[in-house]
Amino acid sequence: MGIGAALVTKKKTRIRRKTRRTAAGARTPAGSTLFHLPRSLDTGPDILAVGSEADNAVCLTRGADAFLSRRIGNLKDAQSFDAFRLEIERLKRLARVEPAVVAHDMNPDCLAAKYAREFESVQFVPVQHHFAHVASCMVDCGETGRVLGVVYDESGYGDDGTIWGAEFLLATPAGYERLGHLRQLRWPGGERAARNPWRIAMTFIHLAYGYHTREIAGELFKAVPAEKLDMVSEMLEKGLHFPFGSSMGAFFDAVAASAGIRLDGDGRGLGAAALGSLAAEGDDQAAVKRYPYDILDSGSLLVVDPVRTIYDAVENALAGRPPEEVAVRFLKTVVAFTRDACVRLRERARTNKVVLTGELFRSRYLLEQVSRALRGEGFKLLTHAAAPPDETGISLGQACVARALRTAGKGN
Repeated sequence: MGIGAALVTKKKTRIRRKTRRTAAGARTPAGSTLFHLPRSLDTGPDILAVGSEADNAVCLTRGADAFLSRRIGNLKDAQSFDAFRLEIERLKRLARVEPAVVAHDMNPDCLAAKYAREFESVQFVPVQHHFAHVASCMVDCGETGRVLGVVYDESGYGDDGTIWGAEFLLATPAGYERLGHLRQLRWPGGERAARNPWRIAMTFIHLAYGYHTREIAGELFKAVPAEKLDMVSEMLEKGLHFPFGSSMGAFFDAVAASAGIRLDGDGRGLGAAALGSLAAEGDDQAAVKRYPYDILDSGSLLVVDPVRTIYDAVENALAGRPPEEVAVRFLKTVVAFTRDACVRLRERARTNKVVLTGELFRSRYLLEQVSRALRGEGFKLLTHAAAPPDETGISLGQACVARALRTAGKGN
């Protein structure tokens, strides 16, 4: 009996009547979703994957079945953390599974990972955050081969200790290689930068304008107290040490804040949603040109440098151009450099399959525009169907990776 049947009811007659399984996942009365791991991964140890810290959901496998829980919430909230612990025990009890392997995020400070490490007599498999995003989409699409994963996300712990969030990854279920990313920059104030996009915007502005940052920030961010602008400007001028990262969510938030669209957020893709909504409403989009950008390719790592993008977007904002125009030009820019990066990496990755995943691909406009551009270059697109592209789907990817590694005799 599969995990889906066990969770629906203990009575076999009702199991047959109420449980249906599909490749894209089947919704159960408990509010969870059942997926099937690919045939090459349908046997192995039972796995508990504890997901991410933000927008958490957990996943439990039993044989070929992977059972993704409902969204639990941010584990920094005490009530959500209690629900997280209870959901794990509920799934284990109803599925009659005691996992032999626990998969978790590789970030040592992630609350879900810290809790996972409290389990006894199990093997632990740490999984890089954005790799888990790609693997989640692969399970959703039934894919087991090589893919080029485009992960446009908020932030996650990279295997080099920096913040990742704008990634081009060559991936299979058992491993990945970072082929490219958005240019990295300092995050003034660390996590506070994600909650206050004007901080990230000032970092980009500093890259583009240098010592004129404070003057420009004063023009753009009139709602921000002057003493805060002074503080961040001084930090940037002194080159103080802050977390280093490449977040597409932060990039979108910086442009949105510069265009006066929003200044405060919770770090959950609101900049992308706002810009996508404005771009979709823009008039005469065909006549609007994208912003410039640069792609730096060392032969082993491709870096998208958006400094010229920020410069022109800020110039538009200072000149009083409509936010809709800035949004259209910016989205066209993101689509263009995504297409160009994938075309450059196709031969290196030795695959024509592209996965689009991450928090920002919740924006329908961004997803549709990037998909159209990549299909125009002959790529086969893999996008999410039943598994969410955001943090809620992370645990499904963690479970897939852990099963693949254990099948290959790897993992801790």
